[in-house]
Parts: sequence; C-alpha cells; structure tokens
Amino acid sequence: MNPRLRLGSLLASLLVASTAVVGCRPCEELEARICRDLGPEDCARWKAPPLDRTGLGSDRMSSEMCSNNLAEPKYSRIFDIARGLVESSKNLEKAQDLIDDAKRRHHPP
Repeated sequence: MNPRLRLGSLLASLLVASTAVVGCRPCEELEARICRDLGPEDCARWKAPPLDRTGLGSDRMSSEMCSNNLAEPKYSRIFDIARGLVESSKNLEKAQDLIDDAKRRHHPP
C-alpha cells in the first residue's frame, strides 16, 4: 500500500474517532460551554447548591436533550436562564447581608 494513502487513511480514521468521542458527551459539552460563558466565579456559583446546575447538568437530562440544547437558539435561552439564576443568587446574598447588617445595628450585642 502506498505510504501516502496509508497516512491519509490513518488521519481520516483519527478525525472520525475524535469527532465521535467529542460527540459522545453532549451534557458535559453543554455544562462546559455554560461555564466558559459564565466565567469561573459564576460557574462555581451555578454548580454549587442551592443552584446545583439548575437542572441543566448531565444527571438531569438525556444526551439527546443536551445535544439539542447546544444548538442555537436553544443554547442562548438556556444560558440566559443560567446567568439569570446566578445573578438572582448574588442579589439574594446581598439582600441577606443587608438584613443581617440591619439586625446588628438595631440589636447590638
């Protein structure tokens, strides 16, 4: 067999195999994309309780659903939900801090 033909066949096989591996974990891809778009700090908040990935993680969705949600326009909507939940979580934390400060001021030790 021609060495160039063999190399071409090998490269084509590797390309097909790598594409298959990447496509096998759409839920992990979806989670990684959301985290990449949120940034590290917001991703950590999104993954942690009480948000706990808000039902978008691989343990809550089928691979087919995750794969469908990677495509636009669905991804944008899912990302907007994740971002909104993270922002709401931050706002609730700030509100709780204000309540705690007010309590300390009105009821000193």
